[in-house]
Amino acid sequence: MTYEKCMKSGKLKKRKIEGDVVSRTLKMAEEDMDSAKGSLIQSNWAWSMVQSYSCMLNCARSILFSDGYIERSH
Repeated sequence: MTYEKCMKSGKLKKRKIEGDVVSRTLKMAEEDMDSAKGSLIQSNWAWSMVQSYSCMLNCARSILFSDGYIERSH
């Protein structure tokens, strides 16, 4: 889906991002990555993939937040 379609459909919205949302979201991503590494060590492959996905999602969200956008559907 293009940027224009995401904006038109409401999946992306321009918003003023207040406080430390970007740093908190990056912190969550870092914690997810650490958890994913631990799950790999324990050979828990499926859970490691879920945690890795959460890490990537939070990284992407932090980029959107830093540019003044919020996402409504991942």
